[in-house]
Amino acid sequence: MAKYMGKRFLFTILTLILVTIFLFLLTHVSGADPAKIMLGTNATPEAVEAMRAKLGLDRPWYVQYFSWISDLLHGDLGTSYYRDEKVSDLLVKYFKPTLALAIYSELIAIIIGVPMGIMQAKNKGKASSVIISTITLIGLSIPGFLLGLFLMFFFSVKIKIFPVSGYKAITEGFGEHIKSLVLPSLALGLSQAALITRTTNSAMLEVLNSEYIKTARAKGVNEKTILWKHALRNAMIPIITVCGQSFAVLFGGAVVIETIFNISGLGTLVYNSISNRDYSIIQGAVLVIALVYVVINLLVDVLYGIEDPRIRVGGKK
Repeated sequence: MAKYMGKRFLFTILTLILVTIFLFLLTHVSGADPAKIMLGTNATPEAVEAMRAKLGLDRPWYVQYFSWISDLLHGDLGTSYYRDEKVSDLLVKYFKPTLALAIYSELIAIIIGVPMGIMQAKNKGKASSVIISTITLIGLSIPGFLLGLFLMFFFSVKIKIFPVSGYKAITEGFGEHIKSLVLPSLALGLSQAALITRTTNSAMLEVLNSEYIKTARAKGVNEKTILWKHALRNAMIPIITVCGQSFAVLFGGAVVIETIFNISGLGTLVYNSISNRDYSIIQGAVLVIALVYVVINLLVDVLYGIEDPRIRVGGKK
């Protein structure tokens, strides 16, 4: 297990290094000059050059890169050109709503998706299976932003159970915090629930049609035991995979839902920073999102090793 985890951890570090190189180069080949952005269009060439020297932009790109990495390792992500605030402080502030939204959306997706997938596989060929398949197809077809508008119209405008927009931190009261995130979490989570349902159904059907399941049934093993103890456990690898991927997708793709429900999250921060060409924030935010992706993948690999000993013994998937 230690060898398996060591390899996964080294792969994670390598991935992060490649992300920093790609992100740094992508920002620098964009053609935008942070010095000009900070000083405005009326700045003289002399003033721009002086600001470039102050920011270290007159140095070779590889020197700038290693200087940036050194600052990162010390927790310094730079300063926003547009807001004149530390990027790290802004990321902490805007990270919390997005993290809460992603967690609640993922919980909804798993709580709905896994049981529905198991039920669909169990009742293959029956009316309930067809109904679940139809619901899943509808869930995959409706865009999250459109579902969010429908939910907002019905639950906020018509029957007025939940607030139309805005985000309440958990420090303002757990009830208000949950109420502010129910609709956006449903808008994000239901489409992922449909995906998890389909994956769970496919994985369970494959296991239920295997020879050892047929042998267990022939020996008279209880159907519930077969379904929950034997089949589900052996179908967990693809289910874990899709759950990990869905969380990463939810975290990285929340910008539209955050905009609709007026949630000041990481997606909104990135969107506004792109509009203002505030590349320090863009670099920091993309790096945080990339970090979430690789950490989720690392956790999924750990769960692989826990769930299936053959993976950690063999050292490969």
